[in-house]
Amino acid sequence: MIAIYSHLVSYIVLHHLRDLSRSMWLLLFLSNALWATGFAFSWWTLYHNVVFSML
Repeated sequence: MIAIYSHLVSYIVLHHLRDLSRSMWLLLFLSNALWATGFAFSWWTLYHNVVFSML
């Protein structure tokens, strides 16, 4: 009985850890995507400003 209980607990813990790591990866990916988008947008704005100032 105790063995089944400990097995169940370890299974739940491992399952939650896997879900947690997946959500962490998702958060990391989203923050990286947001950062990259902001970076590209600022470069694009800078480029446009330079081009329009030359015209």
